[in-house]
Amino acid sequence: IVMKELQGLIIVTAIVPFVTILTTYIISVVKDDITQIVPFISATIDYPPESCIGTLGLTVTTSLMMICMFIKYRHCRGVMLSKLEQSRVNSSQLNRWNLMNQVSLAIGLIAITALNGVASFQYHNVPTVHLVFACAFFATGNVHIWMVARLDYVLDLEDRKLIRTRLVLASLSSLLFFPFIIGMFFHGVVAQTISATCEISSVACFFLFFTSYYFEFKRIEILVNIKDDQIQLSEQRPLIRNYPNQIGF
Repeated sequence: IVMKELQGLIIVTAIVPFVTILTTYIISVVKDDITQIVPFISATIDYPPESCIGTLGLTVTTSLMMICMFIKYRHCRGVMLSKLEQSRVNSSQLNRWNLMNQVSLAIGLIAITALNGVASFQYHNVPTVHLVFACAFFATGNVHIWMVARLDYVLDLEDRKLIRTRLVLASLSSLLFFPFIIGMFFHGVVAQTISATCEISSVACFFLFFTSYYFEFKRIEILVNIKDDQIQLSEQRPLIRNYPNQIGF
């Protein structure tokens, strides 16, 4: 089975969180659950039905992001093996890059788990747990996209313009995190508005980073091998094709 046109996965991954937050924001305004013009994202998913919609939407988002992360991981691994076969890298370099790829995936999975925790534990119910998950998401999420951008650079996966764009998005996402955190300790309207704006902008940069996978996923093909042996799936280990844009399972 050959799966092509994977850019649709990126489109859905970008649309779902946008629609979710926009919907919860509108409902929060109509119900007067928020007073700030620019509220914190957490404030828009704090009370029902916004919290229900937010949890559902962000759970779907994190599930899609997990799939994207795994495809990206396999794609990078395929490119590494292809370069090794072509004698363009040595085994020592391959081991370093492979370790970075594995760590990046692990940290990314922690980030999306934390994001799911943010949606599941509303601030007004369990503020401490909510804030811990939020900090974990921002910290690990930014580390993940930085590592991915670095791998793109060393593996030369994309043209330099796109790689620079990803580096800019990773930089903005990281830098905006600090005024967001600092502003939370001030209770003035201006400080809270600046803090909320930085939070929204940082999250937007994070999701835009994933949206930049569009052209990369457009070239990728997933090959699924199924062995019909008494209606049982093959127990063979996943394979990576020699062609780096083909990922085998």
